[in-house]
This record gives sequence, structure tokens and C-alpha cells, in this order.
Amino acid sequence: MAYLQLTDLRKSFGSTVAVEHFSLDVAAGEFVSFLGPSGCGKTTTMRMIAGFEMPDTGRITIDGEDITHMPANKRRVGMVFQSYALFPHLSVRDNVAFGLDLMRMPKPDARKRVDEMLDLVQLSIQADRYPHQLSGGQQQRVALARALAIQPRVLLLDEPLSALDAKIRDELRNEIRRIQLELKITTIYVTHDQEEALALSDRMVVMNAGRIEQIGPPAEIYNHPRTAFVASFVGTQSTLTGALTESRDALNLPGGQTVRFGTTLTHRSTGDSVTVHLRPEIIMLGEGADERNTFRGIVAQVMFLGSVVRLLVRADGHTLAADILNNPALRVPQIGETVAVHFAAEACHVL
Repeated sequence: MAYLQLTDLRKSFGSTVAVEHFSLDVAAGEFVSFLGPSGCGKTTTMRMIAGFEMPDTGRITIDGEDITHMPANKRRVGMVFQSYALFPHLSVRDNVAFGLDLMRMPKPDARKRVDEMLDLVQLSIQADRYPHQLSGGQQQRVALARALAIQPRVLLLDEPLSALDAKIRDELRNEIRRIQLELKITTIYVTHDQEEALALSDRMVVMNAGRIEQIGPPAEIYNHPRTAFVASFVGTQSTLTGALTESRDALNLPGGQTVRFGTTLTHRSTGDSVTVHLRPEIIMLGEGADERNTFRGIVAQVMFLGSVVRLLVRADGHTLAADILNNPALRVPQIGETVAVHFAAEACHVL
């Protein structure tokens, strides 16, 4: 039985439907990310779990208990906000103890719990400081410690890293995952950053326009997207659209080029329009063994991305993104240069 269960949730604001037909089972100790563009309903769904919004229809249970209409302060759910939401007039220690005071926990027990949480987020020496004396990353650690102090049944994190610098974001992302694994706490993480979702999650829920597009482990979401939206939103892709050949394992593209892919579409007919999706890391420079999957074109753009260099190659009216590992010893093709790129048939993904 699922530990956290969301069944056919729906939420509207006036005539606008924010979430519809949302169902999800989350196992105890699982880390699940809600990923999607702004306005897709991911934060609204989280707020329904927290009790800040009530669903129009549907059901929410935690460990078998129906909490659908339970007040937020009775749910024992911890939440970390994007804006930290710390009390500026309280010290770090008092901020972390705030929820425990509301629970009327005995002072000695509360102090012990606060000390444990500050040690967990590595802020013990900052216990007597005030929020304005902390960096953004430290303030978010305080917010995390405060949410964990009440020993929540479920931890909710609403884009907690979006206001931080890139390096601090990476460090805190690793800390969140370390703490979550150490405590084995069931966690829902809302983000529009695909890198965060891919790096942190046991499973991802990709949302669009209030509905679930796909649920699955990060590798499955990235390598085997089930819809065009998931393929385009998660990662970078190139697309080639053409008419299915008689063998039904290749496409004839406008302009005469043929592309072979590694499966046979037995459920489609010759001449049907089919789109092949290609990730940039599977498109390689140079001539390929299969002439059908080799393109010759002009380098239109060169983007240095740190560990990789991404080339945009325009060939026969198509644009292909190809990643090459950054190696200072190798020469990178320049804009305007003619190059060949190729890819394996098995690397093509057909929705």
C-alpha cells in the first residue's frame, strides 16, 4: 500500500482548472519530484497535500489516514518555501524551535531536537545568529531544519533552490538528498529545473496544463519519453519528421534523405508521418557506417557549456544538435564550417 496516495485530484480557481485527474502513489521514504513549466499545477498539487488548498474532488491519504479535508496544522507535514519564510526577529535556534513550541513539546526535549536538526544541516555554530546574518544557502538550511524538526510524515519542498547562486544550489541540492536518505523521509519536491529533478529523484512526475504527462524514474523519463511534451521539456532534442517507408523501420525526409531507426512500427502504415527524436549526446561528428543516418551540413552555432560543447548543424533544412566532450587538445569546428554528423539507428526514439 502506498504511504502517500493522491487519488483523482482536481482543483479549479473560477473557470481556470489548475489540476485535473491527478493520481499518484508514493512509497514510504521515496523522493518524488513534480517537474513542469510555470502554471502547470505542480505547486497547487503540493499545496493540496499541505492543506493550504482544498481539492474540489479527489482524496489524499498518508499512511492510510484520509487527510483530504484536515486542517493544515493537523497533518504533520513539513514544508520548505522558495522564499525561506524565516522570522527575522528570531534567532536560528528559535526559528527551528518554532513548530515544536506550537506542539508544546517540553523545553528540554525541544532543545535536544533543535540541536539535532542544526547538527544535521551543519549550522550548529550559527545557532544564535539571526536570518539577516546568514547567506541565502544558510537561510534555506534553517528553513529545512525547521520543517524537519516536527518529524513530519511527509516533507514538501517548493522550489527551495531557485533563489540561490548556481554553486550554492548544487551544494544544497546534494545536502537535501543526503538528509532525505539519512532520515528516510517521504519527500515531494517541486521544481521547473530539469537538472534538479533528474539528479535528486527516485521518480519524476512531469506535468503540463494541470495534468500528468508521464511518471517514472529519471532515466526512463529522459531516455524514453512517452509524449512530445516530455521529450521537448526534459533535456535538449532534435526532431526529424518524414514519411514511413514500406519496411516501416525508416523515414523518407523532405529533400530525399532517409533515416533508419531501430524498431519496426507494425501499427503504422507506409507513408504515415512519423517523428524521430534525437538527444544531442547520441549525435556524433564524422561519417557514419550507415549512409542513411549521416548528415552533411554547416555549423550554425557553437555553444561552450563547460563539460560539453554543443554544435548546431544545419543540413538539408534540418537542424541537429550534437554534443562533444570538452577536450582542450581537440579542435572544435567553427561557425560556417562544413561537417558530417551521424547517429545509430538504435539511438532514435520514436513516440
